[in-house]
Amino acid sequence: MTEWHPLLKRQAKKEGFSLESLDETTEKLLLRVNKSYFDMDQERYTTERSYEIASNEMQTLRDHLEK
Repeated sequence: MTEWHPLLKRQAKKEGFSLESLDETTEKLLLRVNKSYFDMDQERYTTERSYEIASNEMQTLRDHLEK
């Protein structure tokens, strides 16, 4: 059973179709969309984490310069 991305589940529900009863072509397409959504979530997390680390490092350097 496929783990569907929450956004894709909401979109499917809004359009009134079930992700559990798809024809083969539609399922292939939606599996690719689903993977893209999960990949984007991971990229966003990685980017946000990188910004957080860089910000903390810059704050530490600033603190050392102010001493």
